[in-house]
Amino acid sequence: MGDRRQELVFIGAGIDWPALRARLDGCLVPALAAAGPDDLPDYPDPFPMWRRAEEAA
Repeated sequence: MGDRRQELVFIGAGIDWPALRARLDGCLVPALAAAGPDDLPDYPDPFPMWRRAEEAA
């Protein structure tokens, strides 16, 4: 199991790295908030302007 990971890659000009990092950090769920995916609290979407894949098709 230790050989698995997820990565996000951002490529572009003029990216505000501190702001992006702050928004991504805002997405993190504290380990104490939920024992698993089914127990997650109803947090607001920090990226509300993004469309979901099924809406973009």
